[in-house]
Amino acid sequence: MKLFTKLAILGVLLASLVGCWGEKVEIPPASVGLVLGKNGYQGDLIPPSRFRLTPCVFNCDKLVVIEAGDVGMAETMNVLMPRDNLDLGVDVRFTLALSQDRGEILSVFDRVVPTRLSGDGIFGGGNFGTNLVMIYDTYGKAVVRNVVRSKLSEYTIDEIANNQGRVSEELRQAVASALEKTPLEVKQFGLASISYPATITEARESAARREIDIQRADADAQVKIREAQARLEVTRAEREADILAAQTIAEQNLILANGVTPEVLRYMELEVMKEMARNKNTIFFPLDMMGSEALDYRVLNTTTQ
Repeated sequence: MKLFTKLAILGVLLASLVGCWGEKVEIPPASVGLVLGKNGYQGDLIPPSRFRLTPCVFNCDKLVVIEAGDVGMAETMNVLMPRDNLDLGVDVRFTLALSQDRGEILSVFDRVVPTRLSGDGIFGGGNFGTNLVMIYDTYGKAVVRNVVRSKLSEYTIDEIANNQGRVSEELRQAVASALEKTPLEVKQFGLASISYPATITEARESAARREIDIQRADADAQVKIREAQARLEVTRAEREADILAAQTIAEQNLILANGVTPEVLRYMELEVMKEMARNKNTIFFPLDMMGSEALDYRVLNTTTQ
């Protein structure tokens, strides 16, 4: 019984000490806070800082904090594309921040039920409050999903695939506008990935295969054209060589034909007769055999041997 009394007295002393000093609290960086008293929130928004609450024993003040640092978010959803009559899987990623509007921030303290964020405290102390994820679940999630579905349904799947950057920017503007009347604002927003329907994927793969086949056929055709051109060049060169050889022979024959004149033939006849005169067995007839066919043949035959 004496031990219980001593513990009770010690507890009262400790409570008195805490009451005299007030609870030590902290508003961390990228956060804002309000002090909650027995009659509701007191004073104005408090920036990041450390301080002690008002000393008390019963019905002590509490600090309520909104963790307002930027946070990355993602939403994955299927969107019905009316113009294609197909479902498109999209993954959007974005950065959220707490609104700079004081009225919107105060509305979070009034409308969102705080939870314990950190610490237990000796007598139930520690920070209570809300973070951006909780605020997004309350105010932003439905807005983002509805805006994304509504905006993407204005396009065809091909338009989105070919203009992903422009579509992402239009989504950012639409989401930012829709969040203007909430405690949230969006800083970055974009399509992170797109899951195309199986029919679209198969069609794209088939088109890619056809393009590869066309390119391969074009390459083969170019090779055959080059080979044919090479054969043509060879044939043309051979033909030109044959023509040149024929022209050379013709020119030689023409030169020879033009060179055999009556005077030349007469000279050749005399030369033949001179040779014949050297032969003692040669018999000369007292006839003018000049110009006879036999003599002409002999002269020509002699000159060509």
